[in-house]
Amino acid sequence: MKTAIRFLLIAILMLIAAPAYSGAIQIFNCQMTDDASTDDVLIMAAKWLKVAKTLKGGENLQVYIRHPVAASTTDIDFKFVLTTPTFAEWGEFTDAYEGAESISAVDDEFEMIAECADSSVWEGAEIK
Repeated sequence: MKTAIRFLLIAILMLIAAPAYSGAIQIFNCQMTDDASTDDVLIMAAKWLKVAKTLKGGENLQVYIRHPVAASTTDIDFKFVLTTPTFAEWGEFTDAYEGAESISAVDDEFEMIAECADSSVWEGAEIK
C-alpha cells in the first residue's frame, strides 16, 4: 500500500512540475538586409507576433529578439526566438501557420528586412 501511495504522490508531483519542462522554443538564425535597422526588426517582430497570436495555438506565443553582444558569430545578426508553453500549442500553431494568408503577408514584409535561413526546436526548463 505504501508503494502505491508513493507512486500516486510522484505522479501528482510530476503533473504539477510538467509545465516547467514542457515549453517549446524555436530559434531562427537571421541576417538583416543591408538597409534594415534593429528598430525595423523590433517593429516587424511585434507586427508578426500580433498576427501570429490570432492563429490557432498562437494565443500564448512569446517572441524574443536576441542580438549577439559578446559572441563568435559572424553569420547571424540576430536570433528570432519563438516560445509556447507546451509542445501541443506549438504543434497547433505550426499546423495553422501553414497556408495562413494573414501571416504569409507579414512574412513577406519581414523578408524585406531579414532572412531567417534555418531554425531549431528546443525544449526548455526554468531553473529556480
